[in-house]
Amino acid sequence: MGNMTAKVSCFARAYHYKNNSIHIFSDNIAEELLGDDYNQIEKNMSDGLDFFCPGFKGTKEEGLRVIVDKQLSPSVLGRSSFCEDKLKACVTNGCRQYVVFAAGYDTFSLRNRDKSLIVFELDCPQIIEDKMERINKARLTSAMIGVPCNLADETWKNKLLSHGYDKDKKAFGSLLGISYYLKEADFEQLIMNISEIMTEGSAICFDYPSVDESGILI
Repeated sequence: MGNMTAKVSCFARAYHYKNNSIHIFSDNIAEELLGDDYNQIEKNMSDGLDFFCPGFKGTKEEGLRVIVDKQLSPSVLGRSSFCEDKLKACVTNGCRQYVVFAAGYDTFSLRNRDKSLIVFELDCPQIIEDKMERINKARLTSAMIGVPCNLADETWKNKLLSHGYDKDKKAFGSLLGISYYLKEADFEQLIMNISEIMTEGSAICFDYPSVDESGILI
């Protein structure tokens, strides 16, 4: 998942929180983390209305809401809400390690108040570095442990272990938005690799593309 894809996912969460009184998923930190990029993405979406919504009639503000609500938010908000609900259930059952694969600009570590839960975030070095710079610039507080790595390289397991992950203790893993960018065999291999470092009682959460009755990819 590239840097821009991660930013757009973060923007979708931020826009939803900022522009709705009832939230499917409440991310009150996403806009702060994006900083100036929030306004830039908002402008780019509005300026690209003809591309995103051909034939749309209405104001740029109305068009932006259609883009976010219909195209960006559904999967991002739904999977985030589902994942964090399952995480809470696992924490209640004694899980104290949360591993966010391809973390991007996920904000759980910035919203989390449970100091007993250790949060590991895995992503490419440039995104980990950029995220830390944003956290510092916004004067936010995060106890996350960043693990710069490439999930296509199996050395990520050793890197995670070297950053304090305990494979003999229960963990919860998040793999949101990853399956769309991998071949089926590669995603299967990733799951197998994860199973090697997660003990009994651990759990993972992931989403994947499907096809509806009409054959349309959803």
